[in-house]
Amino acid sequence: MTKTIRVGNIDLGGDSPVRIQSMTKTRTEDTKATLSQIKELSEAGCEMIRIAVPDGEAASGLKEIVRESPIPVLADIHFSPRLALASLEAGVAQIRWNPGNIERGKAYDVIRLAAGWKVAVRVGVNVGSLPSNIPHTTDGIVDFTMDSVKFVEDIWGSNPLIEISAKTSSAIDTIAIYWTLSTKTEWPLHIGVTEAGLPLVGAIRSACGLGPLLIMRIGSSIRVSLTGNPTLEIVAAKEMLRCLNIREFNEPILISCPTCGRTEIDLVPIAKEVKTRLTEIKKPIKVSVMGCRVNGIGEAQDADYAICGGKGRGAILKKGKIVRSVPESDLVDALMDEIKKEVMSKSA
Repeated sequence: MTKTIRVGNIDLGGDSPVRIQSMTKTRTEDTKATLSQIKELSEAGCEMIRIAVPDGEAASGLKEIVRESPIPVLADIHFSPRLALASLEAGVAQIRWNPGNIERGKAYDVIRLAAGWKVAVRVGVNVGSLPSNIPHTTDGIVDFTMDSVKFVEDIWGSNPLIEISAKTSSAIDTIAIYWTLSTKTEWPLHIGVTEAGLPLVGAIRSACGLGPLLIMRIGSSIRVSLTGNPTLEIVAAKEMLRCLNIREFNEPILISCPTCGRTEIDLVPIAKEVKTRLTEIKKPIKVSVMGCRVNGIGEAQDADYAICGGKGRGAILKKGKIVRSVPESDLVDALMDEIKKEVMSKSA
């Protein structure tokens, strides 16, 4: 088990849940757009938000962002210790120091200020910005990371607040690097496959790299880095944690069949409509949408609610038992009626 550190108003590591993180994709100086995206991500389930601070203009809006953000704000700093100091003065909950592009002598004052104000430091190594003398191997990356961590520990003194990340775009290398780090440190590890790609491929690559680590209970926070809409990062991270029984969320799980020649209802639009309408349900129920009886009845035994398709119609099941049989056009409405009856009665 790792140590526990405090980041803003949440605990990270130890017995705390694996925290879900993302990064804003707006221009940071556009505080209105940045705060809007943070709030959207928070509503989706994001618990920590990282923000790029590439210049003074971006840093100038940080104080307002920190004040208005519903979740802890982490400043992502590269090259400039001056911007790191400005971010700390703006009140961020954590500072990310990349030892690959801010040399130690220039990072000294940043770490001293973070220590004085008890602001957590993430030692954030990235294979894309390693110093030229560091080999791109598991041992090379881990040794450089741990040496950088010791530098922070030595400057900080007693009771440091440290998180570690060491990212690469390779799923296999990610597993090797973080497993090795977990044997060498008790600090919380932020895990992720960096630059994973567009949503489908990126989610798969992230699942391959992070799934084995999560199964081994390695990782105190997680980011699924996807190109495009950052809300999809939250969806992917939550699904990963839920599939591995690591966390449960107050929202439904939808199981649906891939369809085949046995399917006699138009299942794809039905499943999509069910998914959309389930967003209003804030309970961890399992819902199954199946196209025929071969797997449908069996899947329904494990679901709280289910649709099992037939020829132009289907059955609505609750806890594995058929409660209604309706035409195909009424399947979604009938399913939602059954779900809402119980959900509303329990909420009353």
